[in-house]
Amino acid sequence: MSFGWVTLVATPKSHPFEERRIKVNSPNDPVKIGRAVARIQAAPDNAVFDCKVLSRNHAILWFRDGEFWLKDTKSSNGTFVNNEKLQQIGTGRDTDVRRVFSGDIIQLGVEIVENANKVSVVYGCIYAVINCFNAEGKLLENTGQSCDDGGQRTTNSLVSNRKLFQMQQYVSEAQHREKQREDKISELMSIISANEKAAETAWKALVNEDRLLARIESLEAQLSILSNNNNPDKQKEELLKMIDEKTKFEAMTKEMVRRLIEENGETTSRLKDMERSLETTEQTYQQLRSRNDDLETALSETTEMYDSKVSELALTTAELFEKQKQFSALEDKLTDLQQKNLKLSKSSVINETASGLSRLLANAINSGSFIDAPELHLLISTLKSASYLPPHTRETPSSPDTSSASESDLRTQLMNGCDTSTSEKDLIEEYEKNKQQDEKMTIEICLKTILELQSKNRELEMTVATMMEENQENQENGEKSDSFLSETDIHKEPLEISPSENASFFPDAGNFSGSSTSTSSQAPLMQKQSTVIKKPDGLENLVSD
Repeated sequence: MSFGWVTLVATPKSHPFEERRIKVNSPNDPVKIGRAVARIQAAPDNAVFDCKVLSRNHAILWFRDGEFWLKDTKSSNGTFVNNEKLQQIGTGRDTDVRRVFSGDIIQLGVEIVENANKVSVVYGCIYAVINCFNAEGKLLENTGQSCDDGGQRTTNSLVSNRKLFQMQQYVSEAQHREKQREDKISELMSIISANEKAAETAWKALVNEDRLLARIESLEAQLSILSNNNNPDKQKEELLKMIDEKTKFEAMTKEMVRRLIEENGETTSRLKDMERSLETTEQTYQQLRSRNDDLETALSETTEMYDSKVSELALTTAELFEKQKQFSALEDKLTDLQQKNLKLSKSSVINETASGLSRLLANAINSGSFIDAPELHLLISTLKSASYLPPHTRETPSSPDTSSASESDLRTQLMNGCDTSTSEKDLIEEYEKNKQQDEKMTIEICLKTILELQSKNRELEMTVATMMEENQENQENGEKSDSFLSETDIHKEPLEISPSENASFFPDAGNFSGSSTSTSSQAPLMQKQSTVIKKPDGLENLVSD
């Protein structure tokens, strides 16, 4: 069966009791802590105390797996470990279990003040420092915090309340010992003063002895003088008497002197012993005083460190809150930049499409090749549907409605019956001439529009460069948003255009009024347009031509 030993030492403010050394067994046979009754009295080997504030069954203590555990058994005034009360569990029927370590301060009960007959009577409680030993008598050091139901209890503070309470108890105990040392020193000083008085008395006795000897010599001289004048027989008798008295007196005096000398020697030895004890006590007093000063200094430093850490924690929390605000603002700004980048990318694709169409028109004009009417109507309608032409050019004489009207007029004239085939040719040539003039005007307007779009494109590029610089500055300032920006960098993110976006630049043939172009006639134009979109680099050459 495993067991251990504990010692309970009273602190200065505790109800007085003798030091206890108690054997602690397993949970099946725990040590009972309580108040002394008729059958069970206080003893050095039990945990029974003659204290009125304790309950009869106050608490229990047991040993398990090298650990000592304490539990309050529903006492009336409670049990405390390092100034922390063993609280009741949620059911209210039992209290929690606390592991105790060497150096812990155990408080049994609380102080009670009774007012009887207008006189206040204070009943103190038990304050004891517990030291834990194993079965071999080896001290178990404090290696961890107190546990609750087998789980480790930790604190967020820099110095735990238990350590602060222990340090305060050590300081108060050192002060109490210092007071005891001062009382002993005052007692030793009183003994030394008594020894000084005894030595002075012995000295006076020695002086009186010398006086008595001188008196004896004077009496002997008187006796010799008187012996010359008296009868020899009487003188002899008186002389014998005086000699006897002298002998007795000398014996008594010598005995007294011997005793005084012995007492003086004993007093001297005691005085030396007391001086040595006083020196030892003074040294111990100085050591305890220095230790007390060190403990007070350590306590003040620990308290200051704790306060500084608390202030640093508050500042860090405020800084973290500000950083979170900045990070949210940067995220909002990044979202705006991404939207602007998407718009700019779409505008760039539109510009590239317009550049490709203008290049196709310019190549056709420069090469002098003929552009079929359906293809020309398709190009112009594409520019109109993408809003590349100014508003005033969208209803020009070169519109499909006008050309359709011209064709209808031509058909009407043919149906009314023109005179000769020569007149038909003239009408057709005039119609083709007017149509080519209208197409040239439309192409010139398109080229002007393309130049305007080029200038707008340059302005957009400058705006994008400025936004890129601002984004770079934001990336340098916001350290926490750097990783997020690097993943969604607008310069590295490819722009994907859905087919629906491309479809807006190429309207169906059915949208053109007066056009009967088939799907097969549109296919080459679409292929040319896709080729021009991939290589819009010749726009400057087109403008220069």
